[in-house]
Amino acid sequence: MPAAYPLKYLFEATFKDGSVYRQNPDDHSLTTPGRSCFYDIMWSFNLLGEQVLAEGRPVERLQDIRQFRLLNRDGRESILIQPHQGKIFTLGEPIWDEHRPLNDFRLVYFRRVSVEGTAASALQHSWEELRKHVSDQELERLFGKSKRYYVQYHAGFQAMLPDGGRVQETAWVD
Repeated sequence: MPAAYPLKYLFEATFKDGSVYRQNPDDHSLTTPGRSCFYDIMWSFNLLGEQVLAEGRPVERLQDIRQFRLLNRDGRESILIQPHQGKIFTLGEPIWDEHRPLNDFRLVYFRRVSVEGTAASALQHSWEELRKHVSDQELERLFGKSKRYYVQYHAGFQAMLPDGGRVQETAWVD
């Protein structure tokens, strides 16, 4: 679902074929109405905008992302993830360089949102879930317009260890 608040950072994903996807400021999927831009980079779509299926299941493409950047509104890089190399950089400085033998790398990205306002502050952990079932107009009628969003942007990678365990590392900015 697209964000209900202005985005401070936008992502840019570079795939193994060299193609680049840039999140739009409204966070609206280019392929599927009502979805966010992350939906576009998570699943494979053909040139007609139809979801690609394999054996009747959608084809995920997070494992095809070679570089993922979070950029502020001025275009400056805040976080750079190189998932297949197990590297995380913030403001150009390396903060994680994985040296263990890992495989099945995939990108991790999410926003942690807290809402502060009239009665909305009591709902901050379930606000996004509530938005799935109640219209923005109804929420505004119930809680007023005085909402303040606090957003942390998290990005990193997941990978499998040779013993079958999973490792996940992320960095965040707010």
